[in-house]
Amino acid sequence: MFGGCNVTTLAETDQIDIPEISKAFFVVIFTLLSITASVLNMLIIYLFLTNRSLRTISNKFIISLAVGDVLMGTLLGPSKIFALLNIQDCSLKTLGQTVTSTMAVSGVTIGCIAYDRFLYVKSINHYNNKRTQQYLMILVIVPWFMVLVLLATKLASELSNAVMALCLVLGIYAFIIFCYTKLIQLLRKSVQIAAKNETTTSTTANTERNLKMVSFVKLILVTAIAFTFPIVINRTMHIIYLSMDKNWIFYQRRQTLIILITHCSFILNSSINPVLYCWKHQGFRKACKRTFKRQDQQRVRFARTPKIYPLDNKMDGRLVAENSQTS
Repeated sequence: MFGGCNVTTLAETDQIDIPEISKAFFVVIFTLLSITASVLNMLIIYLFLTNRSLRTISNKFIISLAVGDVLMGTLLGPSKIFALLNIQDCSLKTLGQTVTSTMAVSGVTIGCIAYDRFLYVKSINHYNNKRTQQYLMILVIVPWFMVLVLLATKLASELSNAVMALCLVLGIYAFIIFCYTKLIQLLRKSVQIAAKNETTTSTTANTERNLKMVSFVKLILVTAIAFTFPIVINRTMHIIYLSMDKNWIFYQRRQTLIILITHCSFILNSSINPVLYCWKHQGFRKACKRTFKRQDQQRVRFARTPKIYPLDNKMDGRLVAENSQTS
């Protein structure tokens, strides 16, 4: 999920030449998607910090993705809204570069999640090895280190930067597709082996779980390809536009609209990632129910607690005397 040159180009422009109705439409879309992406991913980070049972290596990859998606929602959306409203700010250039880095974090982290799940299904004993856990812990930091390297290195021309961005996108998502296809093959192989053996309650439960995982992995692959497609189209058209010395009139007239649609897909992907990687996860669902149920119980307990006031002995004595006289 690399924005490349187009992110900073759109963020630094003085104004966007599209109709006012289109500007209003994109402002509403970017606002809703930014709020959704930020709230959902912040909720995931809160659940991870408040529940020790979720602090596993696999979930650390998901938290790294959630942090990148929070930055995507809080940086990319406002930068596009500022550009659409023609708000000129000196910080937009730095903001655009930071947005590019958050896109890189999301893409590389999704690839690390795919590799982590492939290792888990391939050999659980090898996955639980201490050396493997240390190796995966290093992979959690790799996307953020890679972002620093990308920000520090700049190639000579804009065309070379665009080609590098396209190669990174294609390389990362080719690796994701490779890992998940291998994972599907392993799951189907285990289902076939279980079908040949004698069926017991445990084997049938494992078979059903593997079949559900196959369908879930297919869903992740479909979403990855769907959100990669506009990025690849945008990058390819931008490279052709630069190679023609910016004389491609078709792209020149529609460049802003293509960039806005691509960035909408970025934030939409950041909004869908929590649903795919967390709410489909039974541990996160249980942690969410447990956390909010505990807060509700504390609120009800505090509301039902009677207020105890200290008794005045004199007033109590008077009340007792009055009651005795009336009786």
